[in-house]
Amino acid sequence: MEQRRADAHNLLKRVISALILIPFALGAIYYGHPVFDLLVLVGFIILLHEWVGLCGARQDILLAGIIYGTGGLSLIVVSLLGIVWGGAIFGAGFVAVLILSAGLRNRPRPAENAAVPAFGFFYLSGAVFFLLVLRGDPTVGLKLVLFLFLVSWASDTGAYVFGRLIGGPKMAPVLSPNKTWAGLFGGVLCGAGIGAGFAVILDTPALGVLIGAGTILGIVSQGGDLLESYMKRRFHVKDAGNLIPGHGGLLDRVDSLLALSWVSGLVYWLARDKVLLWM
Repeated sequence: MEQRRADAHNLLKRVISALILIPFALGAIYYGHPVFDLLVLVGFIILLHEWVGLCGARQDILLAGIIYGTGGLSLIVVSLLGIVWGGAIFGAGFVAVLILSAGLRNRPRPAENAAVPAFGFFYLSGAVFFLLVLRGDPTVGLKLVLFLFLVSWASDTGAYVFGRLIGGPKMAPVLSPNKTWAGLFGGVLCGAGIGAGFAVILDTPALGVLIGAGTILGIVSQGGDLLESYMKRRFHVKDAGNLIPGHGGLLDRVDSLLALSWVSGLVYWLARDKVLLWM
């Protein structure tokens, strides 16, 4: 009984947080540059801060400073001057982070944790770079980024609801003790539903393509969630932060979106003409 009350209370906090945050996200996506860029920049700095705290790098002032400084600067340059100049700054920062990570002090397991700050810097930076590039497309940028956010939200919600209501066998207890196959099914089903709904609203003949895209992205979304769950378990923390009631940190809220951004950005980069046709 107590557990059910706790779950209901936590769900209520999640719903209230979502109702407050979603309109801001949708408004920024709609307006695009510079509002969306500013939102992404603020979120990026928060994500870097949470990752640095998660892996214990915050105790090394020089390393943390380079992560914050080059991360934020590279994103600003991408927004104002383009991805080439921003990428150059990011590349230099990444090399510096990689070198300094090898000498990171005060980490619990030096041999295992040395590369984690550098990986986080690369993973988070790449995700937000792709978000900016996708939204910057004058033809389909709005629809693409809106599609990603909706799939992320729907997949997370479906996984949470199906996992709580159905439960059942654990999907990957080594990576995350709470993820179930029922939750995975719910997340994928909701992702496919977003694809179908998008196709109907856009009145596009690519119904099957968008359903397939929603299904695949639903799987990717759960993979991003698993990655972050594994990192939290590895460093023995429950949440990456306490910024959002019911969710934890921003990293806990957008872990699936980060993975979706990577996959979608690479597909867009490799097959932009086909993406334009589908959307």
